[in-house]
Amino acid sequence: MNIFEQANNIVNVNIDRRKLYGSYHDCNKRIAKIMSLLTDKDITVTDVFYLEIAMKIAREIQTHKEENIVDIIAYFGALNDELNDELNDKLKI
Repeated sequence: MNIFEQANNIVNVNIDRRKLYGSYHDCNKRIAKIMSLLTDKDITVTDVFYLEIAMKIAREIQTHKEENIVDIIAYFGALNDELNDELNDKLKI
């Protein structure tokens, strides 16, 4: 399986992962709430996606691992879904 197929599996197919952690949106919403409390700043779900992407890039700079690349692609795919959902919500008004 190539890295794009692996990333798609993480974001769109892997039911077991969703059962463990919930959807990307739900999990990142929880993370955003916790980060907001810890930092006394308004952290958004989108901010969390960018943080996760930055973390994986930092790890990849330190040491190459295919998992880092797959996760970066998966995070960008999930971020794209999140941004499209936000846009669609705005357009419904």
